[in-house]
Amino acid sequence: MPSSPHPVLHAVLTPVVSLVCGLAWVVQLFLPWAGAGALSASTGADVWRLSRDGLLPSDLAAIAWSLVVLPVLGVGVVAVSGATGARARLARRTLLGVGAVCATALVTVLGAHVQGRGPGLLVTGATGVLAAVVVGAELITSWRRAPAASLQEVR
Repeated sequence: MPSSPHPVLHAVLTPVVSLVCGLAWVVQLFLPWAGAGALSASTGADVWRLSRDGLLPSDLAAIAWSLVVLPVLGVGVVAVSGATGARARLARRTLLGVGAVCATALVTVLGAHVQGRGPGLLVTGATGVLAAVVVGAELITSWRRAPAASLQEVR
């Protein structure tokens, strides 16, 4: 009996999608976030510097930490994307889950302040949704697997 009801999900799809999310979260720091207006040539790194220098509104400054946290999470996701085992799955789920929350916060707050949607905003939003879907799919498959595993332990 296979250990997972969806072996393709755990063996191929999850590591590949995790790798894509991790790389995209690193790259988003260097992409412009606005499609038009004064910040259209500003990358995530530029927005972080503006925030650090106190040149942004308070709500943007409060969320700007995510611009630095997201690439760090991305490096962590890339590091564990191909790893196997329970601890690697837990690390991947945790990093992807926190990354999805950071991405959602960034897209929500920065998206309200920029004119037009730039590539950084689109990449971060799309990979945030993708990460949430991967975490959800992994949790659903592990919950479905849990009762069978506990029954085997009783025998």
